[in-house]
This record gives sequence, C-alpha cells and structure tokens, in this order.
Amino acid sequence: MEKKDISSNYHKLEKCCGEFFDEKEKIYFFPLIASWAGSDRQAVSWFQNEKIPALGGKTGLEICRNNQMNDFLHYIRQIEYGGFS
Repeated sequence: MEKKDISSNYHKLEKCCGEFFDEKEKIYFFPLIASWAGSDRQAVSWFQNEKIPALGGKTGLEICRNNQMNDFLHYIRQIEYGGFS
C-alpha cells in the first residue's frame, strides 16, 4: 500500500502549521478544515486569525505554538461531531 502524502494536497496548510501535527493528525485535520473553510488558503487564514472562544480567545496558531495541539484537535473533533464552539 502506497503511503498517502497529505502535504502535497494541502501545501498552504503544511507550510503554515505542518510542524505542529504528525502525519496521522494531518490526514485527519487538513482535509476536514479545508472543507469547512472552503479551501486550503481559507483554512490557513482561519487557523491564523480566527479567535476561538472555547480555547481562551486564542487562534489555532497561538494554541499550537503554546504546545496545546491536543486541546486544539479535541476542539476540532468536538465541532466535527456536533459540539458548539
């Protein structure tokens, strides 16, 4: 089975936040957030600029830079499964 290279399909997300996530997380997170935002580029804008009230009013980027990637991914999963932001 050939390994899927998620980074090549989501170049802008990889450049913006790829350092914070392992390959399994990227395979989950990148397509999901790009579909919600409408594109790879819009997902990057959301990640960098949208403050998340449930996570202290910080952006996804700020949260990940503070080594809270698990909290961020938990938030994303909650939204995916119908939780509120």
